[in-house]
Amino acid sequence: MANEALRIEDHVFRIAENQRRLFDYLNERSESWAWNVDLAEGTLVFTDETSNAVLLECPAFLLGTMSDADNSWLWGWANRNVSMPEDARRRFAQLVAYARAEDLDALTADKPGVLSDPTQGMYLAVLAAGALGCFTFYAGRYDGGTAFLAVDRCPEAEALRLEAPARVTVITETIAALPFEHRAAMEAYLGEPLSELGSSAVFSLGAGQAIAEVTFDDKGRMTNLRTALEPGGGAPPE
Repeated sequence: MANEALRIEDHVFRIAENQRRLFDYLNERSESWAWNVDLAEGTLVFTDETSNAVLLECPAFLLGTMSDADNSWLWGWANRNVSMPEDARRRFAQLVAYARAEDLDALTADKPGVLSDPTQGMYLAVLAAGALGCFTFYAGRYDGGTAFLAVDRCPEAEALRLEAPARVTVITETIAALPFEHRAAMEAYLGEPLSELGSSAVFSLGAGQAIAEVTFDDKGRMTNLRTALEPGGGAPPE
């Protein structure tokens, strides 16, 4: 496993974009939907709350749980009360072994640990889902806490195209939600800049769509983002 596999910047926007695709897929098919997971079988099922019709079924496994009572986090691999598909357990074991070798304690705790901020649960879920090569994750509420479930694959949602405005929303909402180095994450998500001038860089938001002109401070944090039409593109500017 490469060292950068455990940098959230390499995964955060991809995981967030795919989560947007998952929600778009479900919202296009139902005004109100419910979730149910079979951890032993490794399946996450979404159903329409009114008709109980199945909307989507994805291979999934438990990344971790966070308690409402004290914000305590327990990794899925360390939870003796839940089952996990063998392939997921093997991948998790490889990740934990690598994290132990690198002294990355956040990924190796085998007992519940209290998080200082509830958003840390989302941070850990993004990091693990990304490093494990999953499509995205789903945060499912249950009585007393939240189950963070890895959505391993979801070809139905993956097939949805995200236009440039939606990708900009993914960027801005994710930056508002989680702490990470913005420039490194932007380059992992959109590729190398098309051009750079001083503290600003221009990224493509997709072939024939739009470009994002982004300004960063000296710590790599985004301070401004504006979009413009890419030559030959048809996406509206923001």
